[in-house]
Order: sequence, then C-alpha cells, then structure tokens
Amino acid sequence: MSIKYNNTFIKSNPTSPDLYKAYFYLMTRFCLAKDSSNLKKTCLEALYGKYNSEQRKNFLGGANVFYKAATYLSEIYEHEHKYETALRYVYMSDTLYPYHTTCGNDFFMHQVITGFHYAALYEMLNDKKSAENALLKISFNNEAGSRPLDKLRPYLLQHDKDVLKKELKSAILTIGTDTIRSQGDPKQFYHQDHIVFLNTKIPFWAYSAEGDTPGMLKRSKIEFLKQSNFYKMVMTL
Repeated sequence: MSIKYNNTFIKSNPTSPDLYKAYFYLMTRFCLAKDSSNLKKTCLEALYGKYNSEQRKNFLGGANVFYKAATYLSEIYEHEHKYETALRYVYMSDTLYPYHTTCGNDFFMHQVITGFHYAALYEMLNDKKSAENALLKISFNNEAGSRPLDKLRPYLLQHDKDVLKKELKSAILTIGTDTIRSQGDPKQFYHQDHIVFLNTKIPFWAYSAEGDTPGMLKRSKIEFLKQSNFYKMVMTL
C-alpha cells in the first residue's frame, strides 16, 4: 500500500477499526525522518488515544502493531536523547503490548532485545543498578549466545566475588514458579521457573521428563542451573 492510499484511507474512514494499521504504516515509513514530531503525535493519537485497551485487544492481528509502535517511539526518543521518555515506551512495549508469537525461539529473542534496550537506556541515565537488573533477567536466555553475559560481566565485577558466588549457590536451591497466561489462548496457562539473585527475579526454562517426582524435578532444575553459562561465569569471576 502506498503513502497516498493510507492518507486517503485515514481521511475517508475516521472510525474504521483498521485505522490504526494505516497510521502504523505511515509511522514506519517516516520513523527515520529528521523531524519526527508529527510522527509522534500521529502515532500517539492513532494507537494510544483513539482506542481504549479493550478495543486494542480485539483488533485482529493488532497486538504486535502496538508493540512495534511503542518500540519505534522508544527508539525515536532515544535518538533525541530523551531517555526517560524512551524508557517509558520500552516499558509499554514490554508490559502493556508484549510481543506475541507462537515460536519459542522468537519469544526468547525478543526478551533479549528488550533486555538490551532497557539496559542501554538505564546506562544512559546513569542507573547502573537497573541496567544490571535488566541484564540479569536475560542471563539464562541462550538465544543471543554469550552477548548478555559479556554485557553483564563488568557489572558483576563491581561486587564482592565471594559474596556473589555464595549468594548464587543459595539462590539456585530456592526455585520459584509463576503461573502465566498463554499469549495464544487466554484460557491456557503455563509455568515459568525463576530464581532470585541480587534482588532480581531471573526466569529460566528447564525441560523435565514426564513422570518426574517433585524431588526429581527439583534436582534436575538445580543441575540445569549449575550447567548454565551464567552459573559457570559467576563461579569463575
């Protein structure tokens, strides 16, 4: 679809449920424009002003449109050195309009991207603790290879290494589990394991065999954590 078509569609169909798609198309075409003030205004009005939260949820295929819109806006504000505003839109893309996908690898990769974005913005705001927390949350995520650990290591080196190792050894013995609603089917739920380390809840996925007893399951999760690259990195600091 052309820019002209979308402009015509917006003017001719001000109440259409597909209006947000036309706005989003224009936004993506102009997101690198030198003067993006009109882009921001249009995007905000189209995606966050004209529709309430329930209407947004009902848009067929609309979930990632709102995610992308918030992500693009965060990048625009970051480029303009307005880091607090950029952070607000990252938070919006992470919580209000999270990335929807049925592919596990795709989901994990977007977790890494979001974690990196949080960390970069917190770093620009000189909030090193929050940057560290953002990187900790993706420390068990293997989709980006060693990059999360490479970025996290300098932060961890600021801690007492012996205390750090002792705390992690203790943390993996106390595994928590959250119940999370499925993205694809609101009636379905799944379980997400986590540990708490440096006052940060760190999620992880450990595969289990059918028929495992609770004791066997806990031991297998602990062993999984001990074999992780994150655990090995901390133990060799």
